[in-house]
Amino acid sequence: MIASRLAALGAGLAVALLAPLAAQPSPPGGAAPRLLDGRSTSAFRASMRRVNAALAPKDQERLTAALGLLRHMSPSADAVMQRLHGTSAAQVIALGDALRRQVDDNRDGIVTETELAAARADLQTASIEAGEAAAVALLRLLHEAQTRAAASAAVDRNDDGVGEFGYFGDLVATEPPLLPPAAFAVRGGVVAARGYYLQTWLPTATRAAVSEADSGGPGSTTPDPDASAAAWCGYAWPIERGRSGTRAFFINQEGTVLVTDNEQQRYGGERAPEPYAAYPLGTRALGPTARGDRLRNDGGTWVPVAGG
Repeated sequence: MIASRLAALGAGLAVALLAPLAAQPSPPGGAAPRLLDGRSTSAFRASMRRVNAALAPKDQERLTAALGLLRHMSPSADAVMQRLHGTSAAQVIALGDALRRQVDDNRDGIVTETELAAARADLQTASIEAGEAAAVALLRLLHEAQTRAAASAAVDRNDDGVGEFGYFGDLVATEPPLLPPAAFAVRGGVVAARGYYLQTWLPTATRAAVSEADSGGPGSTTPDPDASAAAWCGYAWPIERGRSGTRAFFINQEGTVLVTDNEQQRYGGERAPEPYAAYPLGTRALGPTARGDRLRNDGGTWVPVAGG
């Protein structure tokens, strides 16, 4: 009952907010806004990357939250893409804000108090799902940047012409930047984005993991250039476990995002994964990660996320 009534509410607000805006022409002399393309999953993802590139970090978070809320209130991801085809980020953000206000205020008596409490729980679930989806997307973006850095020798600490993997501080300092500096600013050795902390590790000559400096890039212990041409790893864990996200994620040079339910480890805030957490039990070096349900160093199970 609650899901169908909220879905109806979302559909009504979508008609009220999106249809009139979609009919408006671009401002005279102004550039047309970047629009979402809902014709296919790949087209939607590509348009999302273009839209996000033009947004400030705070608006990127609002857009992600709005998409998560709409997905939670819709029968399928395809329904969300079809509804949002041809809309701008500003329209989607406005829709998400309106949905949240409607549920919180309950002005029209659309839901009972019991249903309102359930709706707020649904909003929290949607927020967590949006944060986790964003974390996976950020790790995939990191992997793409790392691959480009190594292939182009944009990071080459020993100037031998062989490209290496880098830290966040390295990847935002290339020309042009391989990652947007505003979205991947390093503080305390980590990046805070979309409700998650992200951290990268590079290897020494013995493949032991070395963390990033507080302000970004290599610290007093520098990674080995040759080893860094072959391996790296990165983690994402919630800033507030249970609020901004629940699960934790891992990626390395292989490009597959691994996920753990984080029930046992309880990573969150300052409680961060150690560099070898997602590697098979006993592994204390950066390199390949075994597939399957083998026990990992942190005692949890890490498996590929849907879609790899």
